[in-house]
Amino acid sequence: MENLSRTPHLKLQEMCDCYLETDFSKQLTAMGSSKNTDLMEDGYKYLALALLQATTEQAQKLSFAKEDGSITVTVTKGNQSIDLPAPSPELLEVATGVVRDITHLEGENGKSPLVLGLKNGQLDLLVEIKKDGLKEYLTITFQQSEEMAASEKPSGAAINAPPADEPIHWKCGNCNFTFTASSLPEQCPGCGEKCDFLNITCYTPECGGPGNIDPRLA
Repeated sequence: MENLSRTPHLKLQEMCDCYLETDFSKQLTAMGSSKNTDLMEDGYKYLALALLQATTEQAQKLSFAKEDGSITVTVTKGNQSIDLPAPSPELLEVATGVVRDITHLEGENGKSPLVLGLKNGQLDLLVEIKKDGLKEYLTITFQQSEEMAASEKPSGAAINAPPADEPIHWKCGNCNFTFTASSLPEQCPGCGEKCDFLNITCYTPECGGPGNIDPRLA
């Protein structure tokens, strides 16, 4: 069945899941030395790999900075900083656009929470976009969770697991069926297909917090 509802949020989650068991650093380095054949697809891929690499480093922040065409990408943990292979200006523009589409951030400055539901848990993030003169910043802060995923992928990525006592609302990427479950089924309860699922749980006070559905994602 053709999937007509792959939102930017779902696409990014799919890309993270796709590369979850790969060598993120090696993939990022390869992207920097190869020509982009599909700019939009590569933008999603770079953003997913950078997020996964940051989780491997157990970073508090993933920062993108652009000034006069020069781009730096840094993961920060405490007082330590590690530089990642930087994307081209075109790839960074796509990645920033993806973040804007998902979070509905408009204008030159803004903040918004972002939750990515992955195969082995979820990433709880805070996104900030800022422009200061000729300098542009995209900063992604990794929110700490009391409960971490019980199992880790071979790559070492540490993904925050949702609290066990909080319901998680999911939407099927194939038929848009919504349901609540602590873990994802192999098949959608609605259409019976093996599908990708989008975490549509609310994580902000505006929509009532956990236990409710985020209307922006439903």
